[in-house]
Amino acid sequence: MGKNERLAALAADLVRARLDLIVTVGTPCTLAAKQATRTIPIVFSLSHPVARPGGNLTGVEEPIYETKALELLKQAAPEVTRVEYLHDPATGARIHLASDQDEAHALGIILEPVPLREPDETERVFAALPADANGLLLASSAINGLARHRICALAMQRHLPTAGNDLGFDRAGCLLSYGVDDADVARRRADYVDRVLKGAQPANLPVELPTKFDLVINLKTAKVLGLSMPQSILARADEVIE
Repeated sequence: MGKNERLAALAADLVRARLDLIVTVGTPCTLAAKQATRTIPIVFSLSHPVARPGGNLTGVEEPIYETKALELLKQAAPEVTRVEYLHDPATGARIHLASDQDEAHALGIILEPVPLREPDETERVFAALPADANGLLLASSAINGLARHRICALAMQRHLPTAGNDLGFDRAGCLLSYGVDDADVARRRADYVDRVLKGAQPANLPVELPTKFDLVINLKTAKVLGLSMPQSILARADEVIE
């Protein structure tokens, strides 16, 4: 798990199996499948832009919502001024980094990208974080997901309020998470799979964006960090962990 370098070979194996359809989740998997075949239909979800009109891919695109999580983090922890953005470079998460940094600046935050390419690099990456870092933002990626418990434990040791762009980070100990509703995405992905298997061409099925997002607050973490969560955020939360 978490070995992006193996994806090309795995995708080639799938193509050799002469499948009727390939389903992928996440940008690295989708790009590997795209490079392996231009004929087998690919239905993807939660991937940064990878499809082109007339191609063999369609599905549910990964939205760019880093700044929304950052805005929530700033409201929950107003003292945050320098946030390290932990991401997997293979996901294409840096595509909108410049605009994200501009929006972060408007919030009074310096946003610095920090690559995490494998879960085993987590401790080394944390050891190299600058001393003045006082917040952490986690991109939605398989690597961050696999390392979420280590990431959140190390963040707590550093007393770093942490926001995740994927549901599940909150249960690992992050202060909050703001992400797509996975069940809704799965239903929409399944609908595309059904339509393709019934004869629809991916080129004729427009790529969609998720429409449902959930906010989860971890009050246990807030207590450890000495934060009093604003009622305005609690009122918006879809779930509160106490």
